[in-house]
Amino acid sequence: MKYALVHEWLTPKATGGSELVVQEILKHIDADLYALIDFESTNPQSYLYQRSIGTTFLQNLPF
Repeated sequence: MKYALVHEWLTPKATGGSELVVQEILKHIDADLYALIDFESTNPQSYLYQRSIGTTFLQNLPF
């Protein structure tokens, strides 16, 4: 069975409760991860480093 995990915003400075829940879930299941914005997978100190994360067009907006 395939699983998908969806999170609203993945950034290095956002280390609240929902990010910790995502981290714990990914320890136990192999799930595809999707987010509106992802700046976490390029951070070498992140648990998501170099992980493939599906994002939306918002990822490419210049802000």
